[in-house]
Amino acid sequence: MYGNPIYNPEGKYIIKLYLNGSWRAVEIDDYVPVSRHGSLIGAYSNKGKMWISLMEKAYLKAHGGYDFDGSLSSRDLFIFTGWLPENIDLGGYDSNKLW
Repeated sequence: MYGNPIYNPEGKYIIKLYLNGSWRAVEIDDYVPVSRHGSLIGAYSNKGKMWISLMEKAYLKAHGGYDFDGSLSSRDLFIFTGWLPENIDLGGYDSNKLW
C-alpha cells in the first residue's frame, strides 16, 4: 500500500528526506549500531518500533555518517517533513494555562 511503511525481509529501505530544497531518496539497510551488550545505540523506541532507528540512519547517511556533529531541531524537522518550523519563545507564557 502506497505511503505505509512495511517490513522488508531483504533488509533494504528507502527513506525520503527534504534535502537542499528537494525530496531525495536515501537507501539504507536495517543494520543499526548496538552496544556490546546488544542494546541499540542512538534513536530507538521502547515499544520495539524500528522506523525511528531507520529514520536516524538515513538522516545520518545523508550527512556523512554516524560521526555527524549534530544539528538543530528546527532544521531536522524541515528535513523530515519539508515544513518550515517556527520558534516561539514560551518564556512569557503561564505554564498552567499553556496546555
